[in-house]
Amino acid sequence: MGKVVRIKLLFLLSCLVANADPCWVHAPNSGAAPVDQLLVGSNACGPAALMNSFHTGSEKWRRAFSVMGGTNDKERMAWIIREVGMRSSNHLYASPRWNRRGVGVEDLRDMANDVLRKAYLPTLKKEILFRDGGDSPENLLAQAHMLMRKSLSAGFPPVLSVRRYALRKEQGKNAQWTVIEGHFVTLTRMPCKLQRGDRGFAVAYVDPWRGRRCEGWIGIPERAFMEDPQGVSSCLEAVFPEVVVGKGRIRRGERTAIAVVAVIGKW
Repeated sequence: MGKVVRIKLLFLLSCLVANADPCWVHAPNSGAAPVDQLLVGSNACGPAALMNSFHTGSEKWRRAFSVMGGTNDKERMAWIIREVGMRSSNHLYASPRWNRRGVGVEDLRDMANDVLRKAYLPTLKKEILFRDGGDSPENLLAQAHMLMRKSLSAGFPPVLSVRRYALRKEQGKNAQWTVIEGHFVTLTRMPCKLQRGDRGFAVAYVDPWRGRRCEGWIGIPERAFMEDPQGVSSCLEAVFPEVVVGKGRIRRGERTAIAVVAVIGKW
């Protein structure tokens, strides 16, 4: 973790703690051992994050494991990919849901629901977290907080789709925000409510890359990125210093940030 990023995160967390409501929402089984996507491959973050949601969820949601083949994390992750990930995508033409590039948020939601229906459990929804033209960053923050809290309160730790961007300049063009790589993590702790004037909230999450428990912050970017013509950010920022996704593809001197793109959960 870089010194500047570490200082920024500590400052944000200290501000939130100083003004925080003491109420927190936790994953019901947050002590469960994290699933490591690398047991299967570097492109298995979606299935691994989904398994982390089941593992850390309430007893009801953990029933999903009863319909999976295999007796350990590696075998169950492979079962998810083989049995529901290789079905035809309803969102990508002539492609399976899961492929060498991983899986998109809509297809991961569909994969989850196929497993849940088999276990006679409720299905999940997904919500894209980009601001509409007439909406405000504050409203987007409130909406994201509400959806994540509702899912955690329902016993299902939500899966967050995050994406690293870089402000990249190609020859003969103006610099523009460019997608570098996407990733999935599982949210396991957050405050019950936002206080007046809050610009974000502290979170704990499970990163399936090497199966790690981490802490971070989600909120309105201090410095706008993915901005609209008025210079207002179109998305929320995830200050997740331990997320390494896409870091190796950032060019020297480029500005980079992680956006919270979407959430899959129960609401």
